[in-house]
Amino acid sequence: SAPGSKSGPGSASGGNGGGQKATTTTTAATTTTTTTAPKPAPPSALSATGGCQVLVIGPEVTLSWSASPSSSVTSYTILRESGVGAFRSLTQVAAGTTTYADTSVGGLGTTYTYEVQANAPGGTATSSSASATTPTLCV
Repeated sequence: SAPGSKSGPGSASGGNGGGQKATTTTTAATTTTTTTAPKPAPPSALSATGGCQVLVIGPEVTLSWSASPSSSVTSYTILRESGVGAFRSLTQVAAGTTTYADTSVGGLGTTYTYEVQANAPGGTATSSSASATTPTLCV
């Protein structure tokens, strides 16, 4: 043993000897987990049918779709193609809605293409597109 060093019971190297008191400090750590809601499943089976409005002499396109199976859906956005591949929002409807009549179509014998977007806190999901041609004459 080196001069001036102690070894054996009661020494500093022998554990908690020498009358020292062991102190343990526990610090609580807070972990915050942010859960991102999943995106909804898209609506399906979108169909579009061209026809004439009942009380007004003018065309319309009626849409119908199967609701998204996701319970988190808060609304649907009806999208109409406004150029090749460029869709714009027409309106928003409530989550339980599965039909919509677009009476803003202006042309007879004109083809319109639509998509329906499911909206939820976790994001959006869009259906496949569907097209319909309005009648050439509404009387």
